[in-house]
Amino acid sequence: ILFSDSDDYFAESMWESVSFYLDKDFDVVLFPPTSVFEGTDKMADRHQTSEKIVNDFRIKHDEKSVLTARYMMVLNLSRIIRRSVIEENGIRFLDQRYFEDAIFAMTTGLATDKFEASDKVIYVITKTEGTETYNKDPEKETARRRLSYERAKLLRKSLNKSERKLLNAG
Repeated sequence: ILFSDSDDYFAESMWESVSFYLDKDFDVVLFPPTSVFEGTDKMADRHQTSEKIVNDFRIKHDEKSVLTARYMMVLNLSRIIRRSVIEENGIRFLDQRYFEDAIFAMTTGLATDKFEASDKVIYVITKTEGTETYNKDPEKETARRRLSYERAKLLRKSLNKSERKLLNAG
């Protein structure tokens, strides 16, 4: 499974990069995204956190980078997920307007430890001022608090104290 947002797009080499992993024994493959300002080729900053998580996992591959990739990379957009992981674990998106993808990504991380990361960019996030991502209305802030609560609950249930400490997720 590969997700996209309607205002983003795939890199030209996406299919070549993704198809390399289709017959491999990984349930989730992370790819570092990039971002541009809408309507331009000028690099934006929306990809930086996810790019760092993917690259740390790929290069360092220490306990912290593995845990971060599995549980803290909330971007579903620059990854492929084996369909059977979603189906067999009953993973679904939350019925909410904001951040529904974050819990989906974390739950996927809980469902498997067969993770891999590529150095190939397959996804381009566009940055447009004034979109939902930058909207600070009260409804969105309530959803952000709910996400924090759900994330903490999942991590408490799934990780031991030292793992949570590594993630600053007490």
